[in-house]
Amino acid sequence: MTTEEIVQQLVKYINAGQNVQAEEELYADNVLSVEQNGYSVQGKEAVIAKTKGAFESFEAFHGGGVTTAFVGKDNFILEFKLDVTPKGGERMMMHEFGFYKLQDGKVVEEYFYAEPTNF
Repeated sequence: MTTEEIVQQLVKYINAGQNVQAEEELYADNVLSVEQNGYSVQGKEAVIAKTKGAFESFEAFHGGGVTTAFVGKDNFILEFKLDVTPKGGERMMMHEFGFYKLQDGKVVEEYFYAEPTNF
């Protein structure tokens, strides 16, 4: 698959709420996932567990998904906008960017940025 085909498949899964299926199919076994705060996990099973935990932290998911994709040769950026209610919290719009690196047709690294830094 080309980078663009991988992005199209990943976006399709994410927008359908099938993030775990996307990770099972499109991620390398040794994938690295890093959050903006430095928290990271390595390995497909650890990434899947992190994703499941994120979804379990929501009381309700009201909609949203990938709004924009920027595709490079072996990397890409996705922009997410999600309408969620966190458990014990108030409904909010989440805005996040994900940077992904590919190797041999699989996602090998992903980095997420959700809170803007003010200069």
